[in-house]
Amino acid sequence: MPTYDFQCESCGKLFEARVSFGDAEQGKLPACPACRSTKPRRLLSSTINILTGKPDAMMTGMPGKSGGGGCCGCH
Repeated sequence: MPTYDFQCESCGKLFEARVSFGDAEQGKLPACPACRSTKPRRLLSSTINILTGKPDAMMTGMPGKSGGGGCCGCH
């Protein structure tokens, strides 16, 4: 189950919550842990490379590291 970043539209608190793909698609979102509002806004978050645990090179703008043909980054 993926973890999403949210911001409460009522109080502005930032929080993370685990939400199933099905619930996320249906708009079933968690309540804010601070004020219990049921109107959180899902935020875009950066990606993490699952193999290295580092931010995706395409997101960080590292020259010469913006993708390649293989998973190791070679061309």
